[in-house]
Amino acid sequence: MALKNKIHISCKDATLLTCKKQDSALTLKERIQLKIHLFICTVCALFYKQSNLIHNHLTKLNGEQNTDTFIHLEEDKKDALQQMLDTKSKK
Repeated sequence: MALKNKIHISCKDATLLTCKKQDSALTLKERIQLKIHLFICTVCALFYKQSNLIHNHLTKLNGEQNTDTFIHLEEDKKDALQQMLDTKSKK
């Protein structure tokens, strides 16, 4: 029973590990936990695939358009987003 509690993770934890994996390396324990969860949960497995697909496309897009590690918005788009956020936060 104790081993099950150490290996089994929730969908929320699997989602967090999926996102963490894109930014940094997972520990051995985290990799095992994630693989077991993805084997059992088809919804999280789909999220994992889609998240990796989006991450890979954005990384490729970023590499083609910029030499930086960030994707930059044009100033007018930044201003428009800021105005929209200001408007929403006043409500």
